[in-house]
Amino acid sequence: MSRVIGTDSDGRAVHADGGVATMAEEMIYRESNVVVVSSAADPKHLAMLGCGIVSGLGAVFDVAQVRAGDSVAVLGCGHLGLWMIQAAVLAGAGQIIAVEPIESRRLLAGELGATDLVDPEESDPVAQVKALTDGRGVDVALEAAGRTAAMEQAFAMTRGGGTVVPTGMESPSATVTLHGYEFAIGSKRILSSQTGGGDIISMIPRFAEMLDTGALNPSAIVTDVYEMADIETAFDDMRNRKGITGIVRLNTQAQSEEAQ
Repeated sequence: MSRVIGTDSDGRAVHADGGVATMAEEMIYRESNVVVVSSAADPKHLAMLGCGIVSGLGAVFDVAQVRAGDSVAVLGCGHLGLWMIQAAVLAGAGQIIAVEPIESRRLLAGELGATDLVDPEESDPVAQVKALTDGRGVDVALEAAGRTAAMEQAFAMTRGGGTVVPTGMESPSATVTLHGYEFAIGSKRILSSQTGGGDIISMIPRFAEMLDTGALNPSAIVTDVYEMADIETAFDDMRNRKGITGIVRLNTQAQSEEAQ
């Protein structure tokens, strides 16, 4: 989703969404948007600091503030949800429930630390999560599916006084419907999270260090690496939910030689 904000010198439309310049050839950044990272990690892993790692870990550590012993549900175990799973492990969560319809992603969530795996297409995911928590519901529910239904389910499976963190967006016009009784007296906290909800100046170096020390497993998340010439294939794979995360590699040396 983007909006046209003007045209460039050649009359081409310039699109913007949040100032991130996705797919733009050129971008002017404010100084506050630039973070210097000193790391020995693989560049394709560091690239994920631009969104997934910061958004997933930030939602767990800084927004939900998951504590040791908490029960946590993660709805959607793609690129974002799998970082949430890893963060919940590092936060010391006592129970981590992965809610994901694709079996391979559920199994990967288990490999990365989820204690319970729920298939939402098998039966009502709210009922399954509540059964796994003796009817109480989870302390923290993190939505990473980008679906309105998942946001509603996250709210419903959270215990009274618990925390709900929605991070996705189905569409700008989508509407979320919550149970009125639980909404009114359930004492649940709903904390929306955009890019982890924190200060990237401090977050990015902190999470880069976690990559360096091996606290995070990025290799399980990066399933494909594409050259710029294969960008259409990358988009098709993304639409068809092939793999987890594809990294597009820009071969600047080859481009420079071609320009000469």
